[in-house]
Amino acid sequence: AGDADGASLSSSSAYVGGRKAKAGATVGSKRRAATGSTGSSATKTKTDDAPSSGTAPADPLADPNVARTRRRNARLAHGLAMAVAWLFFAPSGVLVARHGKASKTWFSTHRASGMAVAALTLLSAWYIISVRGWSTPWGKHGKTGGAVLFMVSVQAVGGHYRKRFPRSKWSKWHRIFGGVSLTLGAYNCLAGAAMVGWMEVGYGGVLTAARVAVVTWIAIALALEVKRRNAAAARKRGRTA
Repeated sequence: AGDADGASLSSSSAYVGGRKAKAGATVGSKRRAATGSTGSSATKTKTDDAPSSGTAPADPLADPNVARTRRRNARLAHGLAMAVAWLFFAPSGVLVARHGKASKTWFSTHRASGMAVAALTLLSAWYIISVRGWSTPWGKHGKTGGAVLFMVSVQAVGGHYRKRFPRSKWSKWHRIFGGVSLTLGAYNCLAGAAMVGWMEVGYGGVLTAARVAVVTWIAIALALEVKRRNAAAARKRGRTA
């Protein structure tokens, strides 16, 4: 009986020892698996966070073709805005103030035309300068444009504060600055149209169109001036008859 109990005890001890060893092996395997997974994740995270060895994508504007296209579009937009300002709004405003005072809306029309000229000139100048930059040498067209920009600014500020000046002096200088601005603006539109004609393909007729517009406005102004003078002479003859 003693031998049987000893054998049974030994078998139980061996069974318990085997279960412990198996449990220990299982825990060790899980720890190693967890450690390996953590190390793999850390390695992956570290690899993902590390900067790539490739170069960063280049700036699209640094591409010569893109920059050339951008300058071309800016030139065309600038030219169109200036043409509308100085070959439509400016002469319209001048002629309304000169020959349209019989209408009750002449002043509001004149003021609106002046505001349109100032807005288009300032925005167009800002846009072309922002694209071409200040480092590019300024030619005759750019220098004349700077003078026009200055005179337009003076006209805009003076028009806003016109009631602070004597009426006669204000009217005199307003007419002088307006005439000079219109002349320089029209001349610069012709110069700009010539530049577009030889710089851009397919725009050879722009200069001709600008010339036609200028000549048309001159003809209209002369016709209205003749009419005005004839009417003044007729009134004078009526008073002296």
